[in-house]
Amino acid sequence: MLVSDYLFDTYGIDASHPYWHIYENWIGAEFGTTIKRLGLKSLKIQESLWLVGDKNFMLDASYLEILDTVFFSETLPLVEYNKQVTSVDYTASGVVVNCMDGSTYTADKVLITVPLPILKENSIAFTPALPASKTAAIENIGMGTGMKILLKFSETFWNEDALWFTYYNYAQSGWAPGLPKTYGTNNVITCFIMGEKAEYLSALGEGALDVVLAELDLFYDGAATEKFVESKIIDWIKEPFVKGVYSYPTPGTFESEYVSKRLDLAEPVDCKVFFAGEATSNNHPATVHGALESGARAAAEIIECFSTPIQDVIADANISMYATNGIAYFNINTQTIATAKLALYNTEGKRIQQFYFDKIPAGENVFQFEMKYTSKGVYVLQAVINGKLYEKKIAC
Repeated sequence: MLVSDYLFDTYGIDASHPYWHIYENWIGAEFGTTIKRLGLKSLKIQESLWLVGDKNFMLDASYLEILDTVFFSETLPLVEYNKQVTSVDYTASGVVVNCMDGSTYTADKVLITVPLPILKENSIAFTPALPASKTAAIENIGMGTGMKILLKFSETFWNEDALWFTYYNYAQSGWAPGLPKTYGTNNVITCFIMGEKAEYLSALGEGALDVVLAELDLFYDGAATEKFVESKIIDWIKEPFVKGVYSYPTPGTFESEYVSKRLDLAEPVDCKVFFAGEATSNNHPATVHGALESGARAAAEIIECFSTPIQDVIADANISMYATNGIAYFNINTQTIATAKLALYNTEGKRIQQFYFDKIPAGENVFQFEMKYTSKGVYVLQAVINGKLYEKKIAC
């Protein structure tokens, strides 16, 4: 069910309730949407998979400056810009990528990292068509509509110690980004507006500024307009190659901790087409670190798709694997958070199916997966836990 339906059924809270905006701002906007679109069970499971604590950190430099320095500096010179991809053909042994300007690229593998709305609108044609599990994941996972409105004032007219704000109507959620900065000036409010409210303001264009200032004037006795200097509207809805903010769980996104549309979206296709981006992260979706983790995961998948010989089984009392009636079972007990890759190989070392590649929490983890692509024969279940390999031969 939806979060909004649960609130109404359990507490009688709907949009007419005086505290409706608290739920919309603290839950809906936090996940880049409205509570009318969030799946309750999927949200609960997604939150239970979060592994990196509850602290927030403020960077003095920009994300881009830091990422360019730490990760991207060696890669950026190789990037070709202004190439709008129209199709990906992976019929043959390699991959052919076609662009709007008529240019064509060939490769052994391709990694898809476009935002979810681009996949939803089918602006990139795949040949052969993507598997049904992949298209179902693309259709199911939500992508939030949202915008930021940055407001600069001549001076601070709110409580100078206040960092976060919750507004009643269209200004929605806000914060003072200069307050925790080492050399920041505390005279800016950033309004973070999501879901239906963002769709309404986006349609107003520059008129959105008047709506937000009028609301802040009610809150601050006219001081917002009086001390207003300048603004900037960042409207991701209108960005043609983005069209949203970040993904959110709808009803059905998660069936369990280990069965999710996010994992289906991340699944490689034929060891040729790979997927990364925050929407493919089972543990940290809608975050920069989740997107970075997905890139590392996809890079490892690409490397591992070049066949390697099967190694001997490594015995460990904390790991057990077996299969019965077409279901593969993994029981993994770890003392700390671990990275787990679970897959099925043939005896020549070619990967047949990847089940899971993400973080797992400390403690006992029990997985079961349907083996989709097997005929009768001998196969190998493989688990890689924090880089350590475990394998077991099975008969199907």
